[in-house]
Amino acid sequence: MITRENAKKYVGKGWYKLIDDVYDFLPSNSLILQVKEKFGGLRIYGYGLSHLEFNFLDDIEEKSLTTCEKCGNSGVTSFVNGWWKTLCSECLELECKQDCKKEEKRIV
Repeated sequence: MITRENAKKYVGKGWYKLIDDVYDFLPSNSLILQVKEKFGGLRIYGYGLSHLEFNFLDDIEEKSLTTCEKCGNSGVTSFVNGWWKTLCSECLELECKQDCKKEEKRIV
């Protein structure tokens, strides 16, 4: 079982509220087996959940596709530096600048 605090270790700070929403909604005896980012979205896998609870997880996954994984602002899913990420325009720009600096170091 993955605790709320451990779940947050697998995602960016921008998705912490989504993690909190999940743990606040689910009964305390719910089994969360895995939390990860995949193709720019938050994925949460549980066991023994009701249809209502699974639907809630689907809604959270959908919200993650429009929530910046770094800061929590409104974002879009983009292909960045070889990975799908959901970022706001400011974080996307920062991410691209950091990648350019890495490329410059490799070239020199």
